[in-house]
Amino acid sequence: MRLSAASKLVPLIAILLSACGGGGGENEARTQAEACVAPTPAVDISGLGDLPLSLWGTVTLVETRKGFVGAQAISEIQIVELFPEMVRDLGDAGYSYLGGENEGFEAELAFTTPEKNFVSFALRETDCDEQVLIRALVEKARPEGKGKDGTG
Repeated sequence: MRLSAASKLVPLIAILLSACGGGGGENEARTQAEACVAPTPAVDISGLGDLPLSLWGTVTLVETRKGFVGAQAISEIQIVELFPEMVRDLGDAGYSYLGGENEGFEAELAFTTPEKNFVSFALRETDCDEQVLIRALVEKARPEGKGKDGTG
């Protein structure tokens, strides 16, 4: 039985959400003091490759799966400033901006890398007024002429 790309992403997204405090009742009970602790840096960020996530905050998680990289960082830059900064920085690094939406308290951005990988970002305010959660998902481009399973 072959799994679709979306079904392969479910475990990765679940890991990111649980590590990020994404939508659980126990997280809602956290106090403001607990929410504002300094982020713990990830031990190994080599899976990010050239993705400059550390430009905007402390990288706290990097997970790789076949064809995908998921990562998160905690930033002290507010979304209203972070959104255009990311567009500028990634544009300067050769990324192509595909579009995004900035609502001030949350934002989404999408890019392609010079290698034609697809990168999406979700920016969210945290319980701490001084911190913004950045979630990144990179979908590696398939080699030219290759199918979903990597064969031609």
